[in-house]
Amino acid sequence: MIRLPALLILLLANIFFVLSLASGQDKGFQPDRVFPVKALQEDLQHLRYKLETTHPDLYQYTSRKNFVIFMDSLHNAIQQPMTERTFYGLITLLNGKIKDGHTMELLSEATRTYHNRNSLFFPFHVFVSGNRLFVQIPCLKDTSLTRGTEIISINNQPVATIVQQLLDRQIRDGNNLQYARWIVSNYFKEYYSFLFGYPTTFILQYKEKDGRIETTAIGALPKDSIQSYKTINDLQSAVSKKGRGIIYEKWPLAHTALLAIKTFDVDLLESLYEQNFDSTIHVIFSTMQHDQVEHLVLDLRDNQGGDFAPGKLLLSYLIKKPVHYLSGSKEALWILPASDCFKGKLYVLINGGSFSNTAIVSAYLQQSQRAVFIGEETGGNRTRISGDAEEYILPNTKIVCYIASHSYQINPSKSDGHGVQPDHIVIPQRGDIIIGRDPAKAFVQEMIKKQGSH
Repeated sequence: MIRLPALLILLLANIFFVLSLASGQDKGFQPDRVFPVKALQEDLQHLRYKLETTHPDLYQYTSRKNFVIFMDSLHNAIQQPMTERTFYGLITLLNGKIKDGHTMELLSEATRTYHNRNSLFFPFHVFVSGNRLFVQIPCLKDTSLTRGTEIISINNQPVATIVQQLLDRQIRDGNNLQYARWIVSNYFKEYYSFLFGYPTTFILQYKEKDGRIETTAIGALPKDSIQSYKTINDLQSAVSKKGRGIIYEKWPLAHTALLAIKTFDVDLLESLYEQNFDSTIHVIFSTMQHDQVEHLVLDLRDNQGGDFAPGKLLLSYLIKKPVHYLSGSKEALWILPASDCFKGKLYVLINGGSFSNTAIVSAYLQQSQRAVFIGEETGGNRTRISGDAEEYILPNTKIVCYIASHSYQINPSKSDGHGVQPDHIVIPQRGDIIIGRDPAKAFVQEMIKKQGSH
């Protein structure tokens, strides 16, 4: 499997934060304790050793020589004692050198648990476009900063600087920053806090619709309050997740349907959405035959991947000719078209959150010229991908590190560091956020209308 343990931890922390709050007090724990230089250097050396002995493609994007030079520079930067969070901000700069989305670091479990229970966070769900930041969902009682409001600075620090510092330390596949931007958008409050701390008040400079620049003070909130206000202020957040991990909908357009798959992680699908991947997919494709679907829109946006098996099954229902899957790896096999596979026109929606196994599925559909792709470049690489991350805990700070242990070749080409490119680039804009419009869906609907049902 090529799961994403670190981001799943963040996701589940947001969903099940109440369990964390109720699980007890943090007796005497000091999240800002300072570690001596020797302890920090030992942790860095431990991380270096684990990277060099575990990761199969450590020097894919940065040469061994330059990697050694960079590691030495990190070692030399440890000149005085640091807190865990400061040290974390230093070592996460490695992500811009390794460029592997399955190799990552998180603050220690104790520190994250402490802050989830006791600290306050940035009370907005945001959307990152370039180095600009827009409000997507206000998660507080005061909703004067509405959807689409551009935030210019936070606590007197320009947003462009904040976003760039977060991106510099964020995981990504190769030279593609799509996944990094997607993570910063979806987990801004966590990663902002990891790097910049947990202020009780945010002084925000923002731009009004008429271009005027205004300033306001917003109080930080605990995670449970943020989640509650998000549910109140965003109708989609209040919808039950049951049965919503895999969604099949007939569209009003003749012989057209949507199949949206939010994850290929079978455990997450069962626990969060109460769905079994195999049985759900079998039923859906049987239903599609009954509905005489000729145009299928496959929505793989925000699907961070998961297990190999679901991707293989989905491909068998979509391909028209055999596909040689992950040649040369332990997962290698020929995938054959299912007897009742879909033979109509296929349109695939992708974005920066289309990562890992989702990128693999997308890559094979594109290689076989099976689909038209709409949206944004996938966050996951289209040529070579790593996975099977092993967990290591640094001995002193207890920072949690995940390091990929296997690599998989999707096709024989040398990786250019990029994901699957869309045939039609459709990027959400500020206006789309304000009115809740889905421009990629609108684009594909218009495309199908022009083609008719044949």
